Amino acid sequence: MVTVLPYSFQRIETIRHLIREALRSGRANDWEQKFLRDMDVRFERFHTQTRLSEKQYKTLARIIDLPADEAPQVKPATPYKARTAPRAARPQSAT
Repeated sequence: MVTVLPYSFQRIETIRHLIREALRSGRANDWEQKFLRDMDVRFERFHTQTRLSEKQYKTLARIIDLPADEAPQVKPATPYKARTAPRAARPQSAT
């Protein structure tokens, strides 16, 4: 999986404006509206620290007609590290 690195404050504000504009226009279907609302919440919460997968970014760009004036920066995602040792058993209560 690849993650898109965060954008500048100005770029995030542009994306959020385009998301709100797409939601107001009514041109997005039900799934796209939910996706856009979820993305807007994510951008509001994490702002310049928002991370998107490449697929999420491409879907967002397609729905909101995102101008390609700034190509996304990508880096490999940190791989998931599986637990190497089993969990210790919880102590049993005396009741």
